[in-house]
Amino acid sequence: MRQGKHSKSQAKGKGKSRLLLVIAIVCFVIAGICGIQIGTKAWDYHQAAKGFEEVAEKTDKDVHKAYEYNHDCNIWLHVEDTRIDYPVMYTPDDPEYYLHRDFEGNASAAGTPFIGANCSIASKSLIIYGHHMRDGSMFATLEKFNDQSFAQTHTIDISTRAGASDFTVVGAFYEDLTSSGYYRYWNEVGNLTEEEADDYLNHVRSVSLYSTDTAFDYDSQQIVTLSTCSYGTSEERFAVVAVGPAIAQ
Repeated sequence: MRQGKHSKSQAKGKGKSRLLLVIAIVCFVIAGICGIQIGTKAWDYHQAAKGFEEVAEKTDKDVHKAYEYNHDCNIWLHVEDTRIDYPVMYTPDDPEYYLHRDFEGNASAAGTPFIGANCSIASKSLIIYGHHMRDGSMFATLEKFNDQSFAQTHTIDISTRAGASDFTVVGAFYEDLTSSGYYRYWNEVGNLTEEEADDYLNHVRSVSLYSTDTAFDYDSQQIVTLSTCSYGTSEERFAVVAVGPAIAQ
């Protein structure tokens, strides 16, 4: 009887050891997969950053030189005290062409900022999209504009081959696309009439995180919206809307 009990005890011990071994192996495999994914993302971020550093070096952040390298580049976008200092692409026949492509047109998770559909540099209202990368690159630091003091002391600087314009912020807001009746601000672009432009800016002011006294002159100014993803929800967006002298063509 004692031998039998001892054998059962040994069997239970071996079974428990096997279970622990299996759990350890599974954990090791999961950790390995996670490590590979993290490493891959880190490498993607590094490559994207390196790519834009090379673009900045060979163009001196000059939109004329950038255009010489790639005729899709029509704007250089800059915001002081952020990491936003990038070429902006314009491909009207395929607006999202650079959503997952770098300046050279190669595959890239970071993409390159681009002018959205149904508008152009000359539009009364234009929108520029950029990814919110978790390493802080691309439009991640756009969210600095959720602070009123930052918005009051910083402009959105846009350079084209014909000149430069500084845009003053009207408002900034979050839009949750998972909520019912969300506002499709990306449709408020193109050659808006004066009434349409005023309606858009009035809506921006009504939902903005803060109020400003920025005025808009329809005859001499343009509207620029910068848009990126946010991580409040799976489908949240953050937008900054600004006005300034009509962008030189």
